[in-house]
Amino acid sequence: MDSAVWAIKHTMRDISEIGLGLANEIIDNFAVSEPNISNAFFQQYFLSLLQDIFFVLTDTDHKSGKPKYFR
Repeated sequence: MDSAVWAIKHTMRDISEIGLGLANEIIDNFAVSEPNISNAFFQQYFLSLLQDIFFVLTDTDHKSGKPKYFR
């Protein structure tokens, strides 16, 4: 998760989009896993990941425009 968050927060748009894609894939994979595993993952990481994504969307240092994952 740390690598995905690092990439999401990167100021180069290509790297940021790769990080978003990675985070999306991780979330999708845990969402279909066993409920006890899925719940543990979401309790541990989901809120902080969501906060990091909103930070990037509202940070003026990042280039404007929505990444393809938010279209």
